[in-house]
Amino acid sequence: MRQQKRHIALDFDGTLAHYDKWKGVGVYGPPIEFMVNKVKELLKDGHEVTIFTARGGNPADIEAIQKWLVAAGLPALNVTNTKYFFFTEFWDDRALHIVKNTGMTEDEDAWYSMHPEELEYRFKD
Repeated sequence: MRQQKRHIALDFDGTLAHYDKWKGVGVYGPPIEFMVNKVKELLKDGHEVTIFTARGGNPADIEAIQKWLVAAGLPALNVTNTKYFFFTEFWDDRALHIVKNTGMTEDEDAWYSMHPEELEYRFKD
């Protein structure tokens, strides 16, 4: 059975590159090797990865990030700050997963599934 192709929007700072605070345009932390290796595996398996970062709005940062990627042993991936419909996943150190069409986090969805009376009580007018 063939695996479905994924297109991952991967955050840069704090996910692929070490980050502790803003230090300016073109200043990035060292690679997070665990994630670099994951990206290499994804690409080897035929999936697509786009760097999805706020820095993607600055042409100077885009070029510098692509050079950083090559120095880290990755290809010069596309870098953007635009959320595209073809992204199938978002990997980010700040993200919180919301269960589709519920407005709830996974933990809330699980809890309210076990205690439906609380959901009715909590959101009464």
